[in-house]
Amino acid sequence: MAHSTSTTDSLIVRLNSGNTSSAELEQATGKSQSWVSTALRRLITQRRVVRVGSRRGARYALRRDIPPIGSAWPLYRVGRDGEPIDLGTLYALVADEFYLEATKAATAAGLAVASLSAGIPYLLQDQRPGGSLAAQFRNDFHSCMLRREFRTGPMSTTYDTSRPTEAMW
Repeated sequence: MAHSTSTTDSLIVRLNSGNTSSAELEQATGKSQSWVSTALRRLITQRRVVRVGSRRGARYALRRDIPPIGSAWPLYRVGRDGEPIDLGTLYALVADEFYLEATKAATAAGLAVASLSAGIPYLLQDQRPGGSLAAQFRNDFHSCMLRREFRTGPMSTTYDTSRPTEAMW
């Protein structure tokens, strides 16, 4: 069964607004469940879409490429013995969402759970620079804050960028 590019594009358009279910995609495209499933499998194989969850309640999300680092990264934690522990894979998604696909071992050990989050995931929140390190970061990368795309957007506030301040972070 051939999948027309225009109808596959309609899946992409719907996924651009954030994660969605298969049923919502069926309704948006007017196509059957089997057609949507086949198209989603193709997009997952092409690494354009990620499946969030593994059962009937699964949702699908469009991956967001962040040049030059891509859209998916392995996530590790350093254990008490100094050895790395594989927590899973972190995916950047459209609509400023992230998905952590946790490994079975990390989930069983209580180190991570598969989770979809708006913005940076909770377990990475403490990795942001703070204190004197944040002040140095702001000073070193102040010119980045002058670029319009770093200062505007749906979740941003416009700041006085004539000098770096704590409010900018």
